[in-house]
Amino acid sequence: MIAWLAPIGGLAVLAGLPLVIHLLSRQTRRERPFPALALLRRAVGGRAHISALRERVALLLRMLALAALLLAAAAPVWHASWVGSGAPVVIVIDGSASMHQRVGATDAWTEALGTASRLADETAPRPAMVFVAGSPLRRSSPQPEADRGALRALLADARPGWGAGSLDAAVAAALSSMAGRGDLYVITDGSRNALAGVDPGALPTGIAWHHVAVTGGGANCAIRAIALEPGGARVGRPLQVQAEVANFGPEAASLTVRLTIGESGNEQPVTVPPGGSVTVSRTTVPDHPGVLELGAAIVAKDTADALPEDDRRVGSVRVLSGEPLRLFTDADPQDPIGVVRPLVAAARAAGLTTTIRPGSALLNGLNDSEGGSLVLTAGLAQADAGPALLDHLRQGGVWLQVTASDADARLTAAGIDPPAKPGALVDLSARPRGLALGARQLDQPLTAGLLGREPLLARLEAWRYRPAPPLPGAKVLLAWADGSAALALRPVGPGWWIQLGISPADGDTSLAALEVLPLIMAHLTDVGGIRRLADAAVPCDAIRRATKASDPDGVASGAADGSVRLTRPGRWTLDGATVAAAISASEGDLRQVAASADGTTSDAATAIASSSDRPLWPWCLLAAAVLLISELLLVGGLPHRSRGGA
Repeated sequence: MIAWLAPIGGLAVLAGLPLVIHLLSRQTRRERPFPALALLRRAVGGRAHISALRERVALLLRMLALAALLLAAAAPVWHASWVGSGAPVVIVIDGSASMHQRVGATDAWTEALGTASRLADETAPRPAMVFVAGSPLRRSSPQPEADRGALRALLADARPGWGAGSLDAAVAAALSSMAGRGDLYVITDGSRNALAGVDPGALPTGIAWHHVAVTGGGANCAIRAIALEPGGARVGRPLQVQAEVANFGPEAASLTVRLTIGESGNEQPVTVPPGGSVTVSRTTVPDHPGVLELGAAIVAKDTADALPEDDRRVGSVRVLSGEPLRLFTDADPQDPIGVVRPLVAAARAAGLTTTIRPGSALLNGLNDSEGGSLVLTAGLAQADAGPALLDHLRQGGVWLQVTASDADARLTAAGIDPPAKPGALVDLSARPRGLALGARQLDQPLTAGLLGREPLLARLEAWRYRPAPPLPGAKVLLAWADGSAALALRPVGPGWWIQLGISPADGDTSLAALEVLPLIMAHLTDVGGIRRLADAAVPCDAIRRATKASDPDGVASGAADGSVRLTRPGRWTLDGATVAAAISASEGDLRQVAASADGTTSDAATAIASSSDRPLWPWCLLAAAVLLISELLLVGGLPHRSRGGA
C-alpha cells in the first residue's frame, strides 16, 4: 500500500507542461509549391513520418520524466503490510522456559523483547497490542490501540516462566481481538515445540501470519526425568531410581551425572549420542516411611549448553511401610457366614498383618502416615470413599474393594470411575451349578499365584453374584461366563483401585472354601510394580490443592481459592507434604524447526524489515534519470560542434 508524505494534487498539473509548451509552439504554416524541392520530397518523404513519431515519443518521455520528479517530491512510502495501514498489529511472545536459553552474550527473552519493541515502532501509528504467553496469560490492553504506553509497560515488566507457556491460548485470544484482519506476529525461540497446539494454516484469510524465531537453536543437554521402578516405594523393598539424560545437540556429549537419593549420592560418567538419551540408575532399600528426596544433576560436560537450568532436576516419593493391611468394615467380624472372617483368614494365610477398623467414619480419617499401603473395604454403609482414600491412591497405595453388599456396590470415589459398575444381586442358588468363570488373564502380578492352577479356577462358582460390566480404561483379570468382571483394576496415579466382584461368604460363592483368595491377596504388595512412575516431579505451572505453601526458597506462597501454582523448579511444601516441580522435558529440546514452504518462519531482522515503511522517492529519481537519458538518445544525443567550423 502506498502513502504520500507530501500533497501531490497541485504538483500533478506540472506533469502536463511539456504537452502545453509543445502545443503552443506549433505554428500554422501555409504551403507554397517549389519545384526544386519536388525531387527532395520524393527522396526523404518517407522519413518525415518517422521524425514525427520520434517527436511524439520524445514528448512522452519528457512528460514521464517530469512526472517521476514530481512523484519523488511527493515522498511516496510503501506500507509493507498487505492488510492495510489501519489494520491492527498483535504481537504474541512465547513465555515458556526455553526462552531463558542463552543467545551469544544475551538470552532469547531479551531478543524477543527487542524484536517486539522494534515491531511496535515500525508499525506505528497502527493499533497494536502485546500478549505474553506465560502462565498466567498477560496482555497489554483489552483491544489493540494506537498508543504504545501500555504495550511498553508490559514489555518492561514481563518475564518468562519455567513452564510450557500458553502459546495456543495466546494465539486464540489474539485472533479474537483482531476482528478478522491484521498482522499477527508470534515471537518464539523457533524450537520444535514452540508452536505446539497452533495451526497457522487454520487462521482467517484476513490475518497475515508471521512466525519470528529469535535464536539460532543452541545445543543443549538436560535431565529429562527421574523415574521409579516400581512406581510405589515401600519400606524394606528395593527401589530403583533412574534419571534420563538427553542430548539435543548435533555432536556426542561426554557428561558426569550425579544421582542423589536422600543424603547419599554418587557420580557416573556417561556419553550421550547426538539427539539421543541414556539412563543412569541406582537401587536403594528405604528403611523408614516418609518422604524420600531424589535428585539428578549434570555436574560436568564437554559441550556448550544453551539452557543450564534444566541440567538439574529434583523429585520426591512417599515411602509407605506397605505390609499391614487395614480392613474398613461395618460388618460383624465374628459372623460365621459373613464376609469379614474369610477376608481376614485369607490375609493371614497370605502373610499380611490385618488391622480391622470398624465404623465407616474412620475411612475418612485414613492417613498414610500410619504406615499402611494396603486398604481393604467390605460391608461399609457409606456411599463415598472420601478424599483421604483418593489421597492414599495418589500416593501409590492399593485399595481392594469387595462388592459383597449393596453398600459395597454403591461405594465410589468422587471424580474417578470404578473398574466396574456392580449391579443388583442375582440369586442363582436354585440352579444345579453356580455361575463359572469365563475369560481370565493370569500374566499380571495380582494373578501370578493362579498360573498353572486351572483345575482350581474351574471349581470357582457363584450362587449369588452382582453382574458388573467393566468400564473403559479398566483391566479385567477374571470374568464370569456372562462377561461381567469378577476381578478388575484401574490405575489412579501411581496407585491402584482393585475391585473383587466375588463375595467371600459361604452362602454366596465357593471362594472361602478354596485357596483362590489367599493367592490373590498374597500379591497385593506386588501390584505397585505393574506401573513405572515416569517422573517423580510434576511440571512447572502445575496447580495443586493446598491451603498453605512454601516455595523452594522456603518463602511462604499464598494459596488462591485453595490451590497453588508451582511456578518454579524445586521442592515445594504444600500443607506439610513435599512436592517436586521441574522444567517440562519438551522445553529442553532447543533444536530449530525448519522454515515452512510458505516462508512463515523468519528471523528478527527479516521480520522488522518486512514490517517497516519503505521510501519510494529514490526509485522515482532513478526512473526520471532513465527516462531523460532515453529521450536524449532518441532525439540524436547531445549537440556537438562541426570540425569545419561555421
